[in-house]
Amino acid sequence: MTLLNEIEATVNEFNRLLPYPAIDFAVHKIFQIDPGNPQERPSVLSMRMETINSLFQSGLGFLKTPIRNNLARGAFNRSYWELVELRNGDDHYELSDDRKDIIAGDYDKVLSALKSGLEDAGYTKDKHFRAFASKLLHWTFPETFPMQDKNSLKAMRLKPEGRYGSVVDFYLTLGGKLEMQMSDLKKKLEEIDQESLPEGLKASYSWIRVVDKWLWLKGK
Repeated sequence: MTLLNEIEATVNEFNRLLPYPAIDFAVHKIFQIDPGNPQERPSVLSMRMETINSLFQSGLGFLKTPIRNNLARGAFNRSYWELVELRNGDDHYELSDDRKDIIAGDYDKVLSALKSGLEDAGYTKDKHFRAFASKLLHWTFPETFPMQDKNSLKAMRLKPEGRYGSVVDFYLTLGGKLEMQMSDLKKKLEEIDQESLPEGLKASYSWIRVVDKWLWLKGK
């Protein structure tokens, strides 16, 4: 079995298990809700955070409700929306070799802002919430940020405490491993996903999410 055949078989298996594509569909819909004005931003961010926490079990559930409330209303809220404002106007803000350092840097900034927000809220335990940060960023910018958790990191043979840049590099070298141009690979992966998604749960997901389905199930 070639690597592409393996990816296709695994993605098909993922999509056949209804809870998995149902979760993706719900998250996709939630992240389409944007704040109409700045006053709505804390509520929208909280909704996004709670969706990631509830449906992906990203570790945020360890935080008590008042701490999560402070994150959604405080400095982390401002940092998150500043990034959204800064990058939304960039048509080239997507996973590519010439943007990889910017993407890894933005991830580090969000993770740092999250840590600072937790400290401001009185949470000092040594938890980094790397998976949560990557998932929040992926669904905010689906063409830009890969997700990471213990399953996908295991499949990539990367350490949980490693650099996010290593995850970015893995995705960017995938085309070479498959001996395909990245443009062809992206199109092929999205076609594989669309063909196997159940009726009623079809949505357009980026090639990054399709790769993550393969890695997550492979690592699991």
